[in-house]
Amino acid sequence: MTREKEILVLFEDCNIREESVRYSIELARRLEMPILLLMLATDALRASCSEDVLVKELLEPIQQARIKVSKDIRYGNKATELLKYLAVHSSLAVIVWGSDERMVGKLGSGKPHHWLNKLTGMLPCSIVSPIPRTKDIKANTCKHTEG
Repeated sequence: MTREKEILVLFEDCNIREESVRYSIELARRLEMPILLLMLATDALRASCSEDVLVKELLEPIQQARIKVSKDIRYGNKATELLKYLAVHSSLAVIVWGSDERMVGKLGSGKPHHWLNKLTGMLPCSIVSPIPRTKDIKANTCKHTEG
C-alpha cells in the first residue's frame, strides 16, 4: 500500500514563524497534499510547550483553509525524535522549516552546529525555509532621458 505524499512542517521549542505556516498552506493547496505538524522540544520545555500551542497557533489556520492536517509533539533529543518520526512517516514530499529565522537560506550550509544541519544527508526529502515576503519589492525600471 502506497501512502499519500505529505508536507511536514517542522518546529522547535515552540518557536513558530507565521511565514512558514502561510507557505505550507499555499504549498498544500497547490500540491493537494495534507500537512503534518511536528513540534520538537526539549524536556525542559514540556510545561510551556504543549499541544495547546499547536492547536491555537497552527492547527486552526490550516483547518480554516480546509486542508487535512495532523499534529504531533515530541520531547527529548530533537535529532533522535525527528528520525523516529520519519521512520513512521516516510512518504514526505518536503519538509518546511518553521522555526528560527536565522536558519533562513542557510539550511545545509550555515549554522553547522544546529542539529537539523547535521541530519540533512539522512532526510528523505528537501527542506524549505520560507523567506518572509516584502511588500516593497520594486521592479527594475529604465528611465528614458532625452538629450
